[in-house]
Amino acid sequence: MKNLNKYPKIIRDKYKKIVRDKAIKNFEHELKLRQKKVSDFSDDEIEVLIAEEERKIIAIHKTFSYRGIFAILTLGWFI
Repeated sequence: MKNLNKYPKIIRDKYKKIVRDKAIKNFEHELKLRQKKVSDFSDDEIEVLIAEEERKIIAIHKTFSYRGIFAILTLGWFI
């Protein structure tokens, strides 16, 4: 998220909200898979688990960004 500082605040906030919402959705899905309830965890544990999901999502975004750039540059060689 360090590289987001070069963008306007409204874009940074929107990206953070999208990532947070997706992390919460993934967390809830993981709870269903493991047959757990939110009440089984403390607030601090929930926050840590959601933060971990956010890190995973950001890593995936970086990976696909690099793949996209590589694909565009590779196609340039064939045109």
